[in-house]
Amino acid sequence: DVLLWNGDGELTESTIANVVVELDGRLVTPPRRCGLLAGVYRSFLLDSGVVSEAVVHRDDLVRCTRVCLVNSVRGMWEGVLINDG
Repeated sequence: DVLLWNGDGELTESTIANVVVELDGRLVTPPRRCGLLAGVYRSFLLDSGVVSEAVVHRDDLVRCTRVCLVNSVRGMWEGVLINDG
């Protein structure tokens, strides 16, 4: 899958899931105002306090210690960032 971002370079989502990253020791997901769909499982993780919202810029991805995708069908699974150039 691929990660998507808006015109300001803010991470939004992937093509099939919402994104959760571990950044500075916190699990965060981009806020809806960045242009993503809310997502059922993402909302559950926010409501239960597992994740919080924070703007994640494209340049922040190199500092992330984990990148996970989440959706209500598959739950949460860890991804691997591959930079193709």
